[in-house]
Amino acid sequence: MTVDELKNISKDDLINLSEEELEKYLDKIYPTSKESKIIAKKYRLKLKFFKIHDINVVGKQENGIYYLYKDNQWVVDEDNIITDRLVGFDETEPEDSPYRIGNTDMLMRIDEITEDVAKELIDKLNK
Repeated sequence: MTVDELKNISKDDLINLSEEELEKYLDKIYPTSKESKIIAKKYRLKLKFFKIHDINVVGKQENGIYYLYKDNQWVVDEDNIITDRLVGFDETEPEDSPYRIGNTDMLMRIDEITEDVAKELIDKLNK
């Protein structure tokens, strides 16, 4: 891609750039601001963090994949702990129950948090 093409790239196309193209883009668009480059990379990664209250765990969503911070590392949330709480899914409710999805108790078990808060919580959990 040319520099002019990179300057006019859409947000959707930004997500699909190779690492080399992304660095070139960031150098041209944000030549003096490291912080702006970090912000652009986070947008590309679509990074979100969560506090899961009932099990006292930090979670994150990165590129559409959910992770839990366990044993000092990020592991894929294979049991759908985060998504179940985000949609209020309660597997203990009968299948025909109106409280199986959208369950307030499950929805209250998770909050979206900032990256800084996530780091603080992880530091506390590691002590």
